[in-house]
Amino acid sequence: MKILVADDEKIALNGLVNEIKKVLPNAEIYKFHGGKEVLNSCLDQTYDIAFLDIEMRDVNGIELAKELKAIHPKINIIFTTGYSEYAQTAFSIHASGYVIKPVTADKIAKEIENLRYSIVTEDEETLHI
Repeated sequence: MKILVADDEKIALNGLVNEIKKVLPNAEIYKFHGGKEVLNSCLDQTYDIAFLDIEMRDVNGIELAKELKAIHPKINIIFTTGYSEYAQTAFSIHASGYVIKPVTADKIAKEIENLRYSIVTEDEETLHI
């Protein structure tokens, strides 16, 4: 399973990656500090899940999610943010989840249990947490 994680704050990014590893220790996790890096990566790489901060310096996470979904329509988008006011907009673009910071392994596990699009592992079994 490939997971994209984007947050412009280094501490938040590393903390999120650590919490994801607690839930999905075998996942391939790719870290990004900004939206342009994410989009460049998605041109030649497919991800199962994208954890996106909403308020980043170079891009709004909602707009980034729209662009990701245009490239890979079946990507599961989970927003990780300190702001609750974006929730309605996030779900209007069919996000898989919305986590209010601080992010914890329990919050991540709950969102992964309810992904919009199923993820099939290498041995062709559907992911179950």
